[in-house]
Amino acid sequence: YPHNWYNTVLCFSLGILWALYEPLLGKVMRSKSLYIGTIIFLLVLFLFLFLSRKLEAISSLLFAAIVIMISYTFTFKNSFWKKTKHIGLEMYLYHGLFISLFRGKYLFINNTFIFVASIFLATFVTALVINKLTKLFLSVVQRHAA
Repeated sequence: YPHNWYNTVLCFSLGILWALYEPLLGKVMRSKSLYIGTIIFLLVLFLFLFLSRKLEAISSLLFAAIVIMISYTFTFKNSFWKKTKHIGLEMYLYHGLFISLFRGKYLFINNTFIFVASIFLATFVTALVINKLTKLFLSVVQRHAA
């Protein structure tokens, strides 16, 4: 991974905390003025930190929080998004592997579009396979434990 991989490592913890406190946060975000005000505040703070190149890990957290908050307003109701929400952890875990692989020493995809499409496709397929294998493994273990 590049030298700045640690800038986004806290975002995973943010996701866990968000999931833990989601009922409480959902109640707070029902107030339109508080919801919009919080997004604007986080956006201004994010832009300041991002553009000044200070506290990059905090700017990553702010960006993730903004994306999560906006996702409550815009929902995507199609089969693709319904499928990917169940493999989000796997996609998060494996995308870095393909970033390194496709811009690595032995394989280097120079075209940005092909690079991004390859990462997405490889990550998506790997996440699906790993998710299915994990479920299969857990069902076998549960059968033998009972």
